Amino acid sequence: MGNLLELPLIMQDGALFGGLASGGLGLSLDRGCELAKFLIDRVREVGGVLTVLCHPTSNKQAGKMRREWIRRIIEHALAEGARFLTIAEIGEMWRRIGGGIEQFMQGIDAQDFFAWLESRGLCAG
Repeated sequence: MGNLLELPLIMQDGALFGGLASGGLGLSLDRGCELAKFLIDRVREVGGVLTVLCHPTSNKQAGKMRREWIRRIIEHALAEGARFLTIAEIGEMWRRIGGGIEQFMQGIDAQDFFAWLESRGLCAG
């Protein structure tokens, strides 16, 4: 097994809220939260990993909006039962499992995913 684990970047604040000229969607706070909640719910349904990139900003208004966005999506994710792990923790879990995604998920219902991890000592309850 190799030493490289690639985690997909799913959401990035700049892509959601940045202007069209910079390649962003230029969404409002509410619309950005709507999209984030949709993605969180979808990832939960399939038992996946959601990664979020949030940039610090020197623009006070943009910074305030992005902090509110991250607060709302964390609140929603927690309400949906999300677990928050560092990239190092995810890498360690993957290393300990020692197999491909097919072996990892074979026979595991998405609803029981974290119970399965806990039973193997791969994450704390």
